[in-house]
Amino acid sequence: MCISTSLLQEMTFQTTTAFMKDAILNKLCIMDVEDLLNTPSGVVIGRLPHVGTGCFDILYLLY
Repeated sequence: MCISTSLLQEMTFQTTTAFMKDAILNKLCIMDVEDLLNTPSGVVIGRLPHVGTGCFDILYLLY
């Protein structure tokens, strides 16, 4: 049974090696596809999160 919708999110909030061992031995979430859309998954792969000052751009007119 999966606790979260994201394997990478689970690993960021649990002990990674213990989670990986349980996932492999118990075949947890074996058919899940990681979409990398949530903040913890993005951080794991080095993507800037889309929250806070990173969620928008400031544009201004130059005239």
